[in-house]
Amino acid sequence: MALVTFYQIFNVLNETTLEFIHRTRIGDIVFEAGAPLHKGLVVGGIDFFRYFGNEMEITIEEDGTHSIERVYVS
Repeated sequence: MALVTFYQIFNVLNETTLEFIHRTRIGDIVFEAGAPLHKGLVVGGIDFFRYFGNEMEITIEEDGTHSIERVYVS
């Protein structure tokens, strides 16, 4: 497992849209790199717009998919 920052997972396009940097798994859902995440969308019970700047614990799967395991609140 690796500890990464929010900004290593997401590009912030504007105040209502994030974009995944890598292919990313959250629970059973996989997002491709470049997929947008819009404000108000809760994924796996997490509203990522509440965690700007926080750290996340990830694993990187054999195919390069980043799997978010935990989000830390600072």
